[in-house]
Amino acid sequence: MSDLIKNIFEIKKSKPYINYNKYHRGNIFGITKMSRRELMHSNFIAWALDAEASHALRFYPIYQFIKSLNIIQTNADNQNARKFPPVLIYKFFDDNFITAVTIQREFPVPVNNTTKYIDLLIEVATKDKILPIIIENKVESKENGSNNDQTVVYFDWCENQGYSDRTKYFDPVYIYLYPEYNSATQKSKEYIRMTYQELVDYVLEPSMEKCGDIVSIGNYKAYLQCLSFQADNDKGEYTMAISSEERKILDDFIRENKNLLCSVLNELKDEVDDPDALSAITNTVKDYSKYLFMGTEYKKSRLVLALVQQYVNDNSSAVYTDLQSVFPIKLSSKPLVRLKKDVSSTEIKNRRVFADDMITLADGTEIFVNSQVQEKDMAQIIQIATSLGYSITKK
Repeated sequence: MSDLIKNIFEIKKSKPYINYNKYHRGNIFGITKMSRRELMHSNFIAWALDAEASHALRFYPIYQFIKSLNIIQTNADNQNARKFPPVLIYKFFDDNFITAVTIQREFPVPVNNTTKYIDLLIEVATKDKILPIIIENKVESKENGSNNDQTVVYFDWCENQGYSDRTKYFDPVYIYLYPEYNSATQKSKEYIRMTYQELVDYVLEPSMEKCGDIVSIGNYKAYLQCLSFQADNDKGEYTMAISSEERKILDDFIRENKNLLCSVLNELKDEVDDPDALSAITNTVKDYSKYLFMGTEYKKSRLVLALVQQYVNDNSSAVYTDLQSVFPIKLSSKPLVRLKKDVSSTEIKNRRVFADDMITLADGTEIFVNSQVQEKDMAQIIQIATSLGYSITKK
């Protein structure tokens, strides 16, 4: 036990550990016990997407939100969702396509002599028509309503009353926003399921990078901090999402303290209820595995890069949609293969992708390969390689 105490003390002295505590120190959402209040999150998202808000980003955040649908709606759990056609999404790559954005919180919908409230109702006016976006936000709760069917109720109202005029409106986009720990599924399958991590990755962090207002940047940072850590929830401290900054701090922490961490875990093995979970953590920290592919040894992240490069070399006419189909998995919530224009400068700086090994397809499309490969991903990666006729052997 003396070694355990010593090792814990050494870990607490490390610079990444100190940085991690500084990162979460004095978060206003934790202090006010609001970090898991659904209303607070909806209010912040409304501010973040508002073209007239203090961040002065105008239409940039809503552009990012709509563009992200091109990736998110292809997820396996969105196979039955109503898709926003890519041909329409591409119109939003024109920075002058949007003309106005209106956001309403708790929008009232009449239902059988009662009133229900849509969490976020966004109307995006464009050069063509108005795009309605309906967001149902679920932090911890499940669906409300007499039959727990509020998504069905909102869908029916939008389709048959609110936005039925297709000469004026695009088909509405329905979003079911949730943290991954909330496994509840919505009654209406037309909703596109979006996680808070995807919201952070595709909308909030890119917006924070582009923002030039110091106060607004502080707002973004405080909000990102509260998503990953909070101390006011009696039910447990669940992570809703994690920022690139915090992920880098944690990576540095593991890299600097991995031997000490393994020693602590080993000392605690008799105190842990789930020995398999402990073993999994230890194996992840100590993972030095190498894989043989095309006659060359690779660590797992470089192996994936080599696999994608080999596929592109062997299929010279492949386009981006082909690669999305061939490599459909996610690594740390991000697609394995990503368009260069969708990768933020923060992700490049923190080496979340192989930026120095950009792949240019035959049609000129520039792509990056995700570098965040974990041991749990390897079985599926090897399966994909095998289906393509490639052989991967673990050394």
